[in-house]
Amino acid sequence: MIYAELPEDQIYSMFAGLEESLGPEGWKDFEAESDRRDQARIEASILEDEPVSDTSGSETNLAMSLNRLFGGAVGPRDTTPWEEWGYVIYRTTYSDDDDWTLFKRRFEKIIGRYFIEAKGTFRIEEAKKLFALRWVEDPALFNNASPAQLASHYRSTQHPNGFDHTMFLAVTPDVVTSVLKSPLPWTVPYDRAGKLIPYVVAIDWSTETPQPLNVEDADIEEQGFRGYFNVAADSLVGDLFVFIADQSAAPYEIGTYIT
Repeated sequence: MIYAELPEDQIYSMFAGLEESLGPEGWKDFEAESDRRDQARIEASILEDEPVSDTSGSETNLAMSLNRLFGGAVGPRDTTPWEEWGYVIYRTTYSDDDDWTLFKRRFEKIIGRYFIEAKGTFRIEEAKKLFALRWVEDPALFNNASPAQLASHYRSTQHPNGFDHTMFLAVTPDVVTSVLKSPLPWTVPYDRAGKLIPYVVAIDWSTETPQPLNVEDADIEEQGFRGYFNVAADSLVGDLFVFIADQSAAPYEIGTYIT
């Protein structure tokens, strides 16, 4: 069955019924097996495609941004050597290590959608190999940490050039839920007006917000920018990274208009 062919209310009902029927442990097993089959299907479809030269396709904003980030020219077809690049991401929830392992696998897979969709563009395979998330995990320091605490640690830590941005990421319990409870990203289109979006919290490195992260209303426009906002996981690579890496838009400029 292709889930995308079902009406949205039936998708919700189907997954809710499965979770209730299988129980917590059975649901985790179902998620893990679904992820495994999904990944195998993706890899098989890629292998069936015609080989594409990594330097033959059109140049993306990401490629040009990586050139600038690592000190190269901004002209077309620049071949400046790139280094590892990506985001620093803090874990602020430590209640379930099994869920955390599954979350990380699915989260990284969702982000990887960009590289599949951009296949054939200039140096995209190189960008994919060098992309990384630098996970920061320490329950003694970061369990339920506030944005101000996280930002202070981020500012006091030396980061490689490809990770030294004015914005970093954080994972809360609600973020984990958004990733684990969303239908499989390869077969169900996200409902960007509803509850199907897997997301993460993006935090301005200069924030001094002392209150704990409240993901549910982190992006309510009426409250103004509070130093952090929600961002869809599948938008972290691409234009958002370009804005942050190029410093063409500050986090508050992006977060203020998130709805």
